[in-house]
Amino acid sequence: MERKQGYYWVQYKSHPMEWVPGFYRESNKTWEVPGNELDFYDRDFMAIGDPIECKRETAVYNIIEARIEYQNKKLQRVTVLVEISEGDIRAISSTIGFQPGYDYLQPDEPVNDALLQRVAGYGMEIIDKKSIFPNWNKKLKTNG
Repeated sequence: MERKQGYYWVQYKSHPMEWVPGFYRESNKTWEVPGNELDFYDRDFMAIGDPIECKRETAVYNIIEARIEYQNKKLQRVTVLVEISEGDIRAISSTIGFQPGYDYLQPDEPVNDALLQRVAGYGMEIIDKKSIFPNWNKKLKTNG
């Protein structure tokens, strides 16, 4: 069965009554389950359920600048300088690997506007934005 990359409900053989979210990577046909550092394959699960539908309202953030970092041609980190509301400028970042409570990236994920918006909305705030965006305040519109 051909399966598209994304999140699905999966059931471990060792816990047949419990469904957990798993991320399927189409590129190498492996699974990543949050909280577990191992890669899994279809044969490791008792069952693979329906895709997980993300039905959240999408906010459109005013992204001022983005910094995209790669290592060995694989995505490692995306940091955006974003205006959350008028005058509230923040640096928000997502990296590869599971981070409880925050969105995280896949190394083969395409970089596009949807990804930048996702980082802005669900990434982790970087307190010292000057370390990543040293001249961030010069990018803002000045009144008068």
